[in-house]
Amino acid sequence: MAAVCGDVVLFKPGSKTPLTAIAIQNIIAPVVDEYDIDGVFNLVIGNRADVGDALLQDRRIPLISTTGSMLNLLRWTSARTIKETFVPPKNIMDT
Repeated sequence: MAAVCGDVVLFKPGSKTPLTAIAIQNIIAPVVDEYDIDGVFNLVIGNRADVGDALLQDRRIPLISTTGSMLNLLRWTSARTIKETFVPPKNIMDT
């Protein structure tokens, strides 16, 4: 949705699911190429301690959306860096 609204997406998957993230990137790549929108979808693979924490603490990133185990860390870090957050409701797929 962010890309449709003109925002850049930086996708950092869980460290245990990088192959799924690469598959998603491969699905999105033809659309990015067809519409010449390089840089709209970016994949970053790495562990939470290195990559995830750096993203959470970067003041240039105004909004972070997360699911799963990152919730408590996200709340703590966001309070320190004054970052907006979005956590989808648990039943988002039921609607």
